[in-house]
Amino acid sequence: MEILAMYDIADPKRLRKVEKTMKKFGWRVQKSVFECSLNEAVIEEMKLAVSSIMNLDEDSFKIYPLLNDARIKQTIIGQGEIPDFKEFVIV
Repeated sequence: MEILAMYDIADPKRLRKVEKTMKKFGWRVQKSVFECSLNEAVIEEMKLAVSSIMNLDEDSFKIYPLLNDARIKQTIIGQGEIPDFKEFVIV
């Protein structure tokens, strides 16, 4: 399943930890936005990893499913590229 995962973390220390965690799951497309291609089990693993770092009263983490060909039909103006998810191997 292809998803967009994004976060807003209030504390800089937690922000760095979430950023490091998210780099294991997807391709960074904005400072706090990642495109990911993951199965349901790995999505749950990602959610658990991020939520264990977050302060649920101050921070937010959102996941949006992408339609089948949404990445292919995207428009990029300026810097950016369509990620090749073949680069990611979750162990």
